[in-house]
Amino acid sequence: MKGTDCSRRFVSDAHEGMRLVIDAAPLGMVIFNDRARVDYANPQAETFFGPRAAAVEHPTCGEFLACANRHDDPRGCGHAPACSQCPLFQTISAILAGPEDSPCCEGELPLNRDPGFPALWIKYKISPLLLDRRRWAVLTADDITRHKQAEEELRQANAFLTSIFENIPTMVFIKDAKDLRFVRFNRAGEELLGHSREELFGRNDYDFFPREQADFFVEKDREVLRGKRVVDIPEEKLLTKNRGERILYTKKVPVCDERGEPAYLLGISMDITEHKRSLDALADKERYLQTILATNLDGFLVLDPDGTIQEANQAFCAMTGYAQDELPGMNVTRLKAVPDPSVTAKWNQRIIEKGSAFFEHRYRRKDGSLIDVEVSVRFIALDGGKLVAFWRDISERKKAERELAHSHELMRYVIEHSRSAIAVHDRDLRYIYVSQRYLDEYHVKDADIIGRHHYEVLPDIPRKWRDVHQRALAGEILSAEEDSYLRGDGSVEWTRWECRPWYRADGDVGGIVIYTELITARKQAEQQLQASEALYHALFDATPLGLSIQDWDDFSFIEANQAFLDLYGFSGGAIKGFRPTHFCTFREAGDEDQERRLLGQLRAGEVVHAEIRDRNRKGETIWVAKTIRKVTLHGMERIMTFAQDITEKKQMQDFLIQNEKVMSLGVLAAGMAHEINNPLGIISQGVQNVLRRTREPIPGNLQAAAECQISFAGLNRYLEERNVFRSLEAVREAVLRSAALVATMLEFARKPETCCSPHDINYLLEKTIELAATDYDLKKKYDFRNIRIEADFALRDQVPCVASELEQVFLNLLRNSAQSLRQAQREAPVIRLRTYRKDGWAVVEVEDNGTGIAPGIRKKIFDPFFTTKKIGEGTGLGLSVSFHIIVQRHLGEMLVESEEGAWTRFIVRLPLAQGTPRQPRA
Repeated sequence: MKGTDCSRRFVSDAHEGMRLVIDAAPLGMVIFNDRARVDYANPQAETFFGPRAAAVEHPTCGEFLACANRHDDPRGCGHAPACSQCPLFQTISAILAGPEDSPCCEGELPLNRDPGFPALWIKYKISPLLLDRRRWAVLTADDITRHKQAEEELRQANAFLTSIFENIPTMVFIKDAKDLRFVRFNRAGEELLGHSREELFGRNDYDFFPREQADFFVEKDREVLRGKRVVDIPEEKLLTKNRGERILYTKKVPVCDERGEPAYLLGISMDITEHKRSLDALADKERYLQTILATNLDGFLVLDPDGTIQEANQAFCAMTGYAQDELPGMNVTRLKAVPDPSVTAKWNQRIIEKGSAFFEHRYRRKDGSLIDVEVSVRFIALDGGKLVAFWRDISERKKAERELAHSHELMRYVIEHSRSAIAVHDRDLRYIYVSQRYLDEYHVKDADIIGRHHYEVLPDIPRKWRDVHQRALAGEILSAEEDSYLRGDGSVEWTRWECRPWYRADGDVGGIVIYTELITARKQAEQQLQASEALYHALFDATPLGLSIQDWDDFSFIEANQAFLDLYGFSGGAIKGFRPTHFCTFREAGDEDQERRLLGQLRAGEVVHAEIRDRNRKGETIWVAKTIRKVTLHGMERIMTFAQDITEKKQMQDFLIQNEKVMSLGVLAAGMAHEINNPLGIISQGVQNVLRRTREPIPGNLQAAAECQISFAGLNRYLEERNVFRSLEAVREAVLRSAALVATMLEFARKPETCCSPHDINYLLEKTIELAATDYDLKKKYDFRNIRIEADFALRDQVPCVASELEQVFLNLLRNSAQSLRQAQREAPVIRLRTYRKDGWAVVEVEDNGTGIAPGIRKKIFDPFFTTKKIGEGTGLGLSVSFHIIVQRHLGEMLVESEEGAWTRFIVRLPLAQGTPRQPRA
């Protein structure tokens, strides 16, 4: 809040520390200038009184406090010149106008404020302050609204208790525990004693009652305080001021402090004088009723205080089976069903002390049979005291009551433990009975609804239910297994209900019984179960692994997913209930040792992992990796199997083993080729030397012939005549041919290159033909030397490729053609090779006149491990690997055309643009 230079200097400059203290103070602090306007207020004051301090320059007291009595007069906060309705403003004004040594003023004040500002109680202190020759007033305020509210609530509670205390018709008094002096007395006590509470307060019993009575009262008080327990005083005499001696029934209660020690004594006394006098008068009259009692249908007997029978009437004798002369001198304990003299003595003493008793008990007749008796006993102080008792045989009534109680208890037990919430209504639809479940499920907070109308308790009942109630009152029985019910909060409950009439003894409808059972949880569980089952079936069918569930005892199939059906070639209907010979395979003759071992592991609770040779529905042999475990589903033991087809994996493993052998042979062939090159070189050199020394007339040859005395020309003619030169030429040609073959084998066995480079496809084909010419099956299944190869190489472009990989493709195609020609057994077997360019592609065709390929097989020809050969004659990987090299590695195309029984043509298309072959996947 902005202030004068003086106050700003006081709060901010001169006293910065004091300003910080004022702002941090938990109390509201406000400084008023000599015009009674607010010059500064700390944050806590603005919290108490509102944000007006920041909104108004030098607000008046009323504006700052949001006072409801303020008006537009600028001279004051209310009625000018000073607000007579505001003690706070009056005090501030007095402080500002008073002498320099005016004392501080403090007090508590409720503030009646504008709408939107809650009422406020403050505890305030106003101090004068003289600074720079100016008068100031400092207001310190604390919000005590909650304290005042608590005081008001306590006052109202005390007023409520005081009202009860004052208006109860029984005398109630309170004494302090130390001196037993009266500290509180109610109006009924004043009227009974005849003394005002002003006379009673601070005084004790000895101030009002005879010493003997006061001693009795004080002793009972001390007994209550010592034992910290409630004491009943059935009768005590009390001398009153106006009504003489009175007889009271009193209960005294200790009132303890927080430490558990008695602080006060509470007494409640009821005047029983008139009642006592009536009893005494009745006792006098009883002496005159003996004759009448003797003929009474109820049993009557007189007993000594110890329970000894003195006399009994004839009705009592008939009731118990004893003769009248057998009963005098017999103790009544002997007649009890379970005699216990000590208990009887205590009970008699209690009757004597209280004066009378009424109870029901079970007694035993003379013949041993039991009888239920309603007993009324009264103590009469005659001849040392007598107990007068009336016995009434209530055996039939008790039997009926027990049966009725049992029936009611059974009904209550059945109703309370029924799964249904039950409500019984009369014809006016008022509640006769409700079960606790009904109250809980329908959220009835008021449990005391008996007698109230059904629609009053549940006002939101839909119209259809009201119609049901009327139809049931007309005699119909209505029910529903599932019905939705919209609650008031918008939630939906599902119920199963039945409404039927109940009938009175006269046959008329007495009302209706409503049985309802909340099945919301069940419905939600069913919906969740349906969702769970849908998810389960979705996961069950979506998993790529074959999944099956079998019975533990006979291995019959209970369920299998689509992957399992596809793996074995079954349909869903054919697999369910199917009982295989063995639990883990469809083969008729399985590996019994393996199956016994696996079954033993399952019985031991182990999870079994095994690769099993199996058979599909078509009779084809397949390899399956299975994970088998024993599970419990819906309380039944089952076998769960996860199956994965690993036939290709197994074949690949076999192929890899065979490939290792081939690679070993390749290494061996390379080594042999190197070894063969050495003797071939010696033979070639030897032939060359023989020809040079026998055919060429060089000086050395002529000199050697002369020394041997032979004609060199004649030797030459002789060797020519005998075809020796021709034979030597043939040997040299064979050596050259063998060397070329060895070079080709070495090049083929060499590690393949991985980078693409331009190559002459025609040359690669020629090299492959030369290599294929040496390749003939050891079992004479095919021989390239008997096959005519026709070449039409029109391609003139260099093709970017990996040469070794294309040689492998061409060799695979030539071998396939040779095998097909051998199977066809053609008289003139031929393989036609063509190369040409077409639309930016280099095209290679390999055509034979062999067996051809059936249309159904043609689409599978490039699948891995697919082969039409017998087991052991092929792996089914040749064309698959070739397809991978052409399509995946060289980004080309590989096609097949064929006419079954006539010819087959493989077409390889390679891009002529430079590219990088894709690397094979690991």
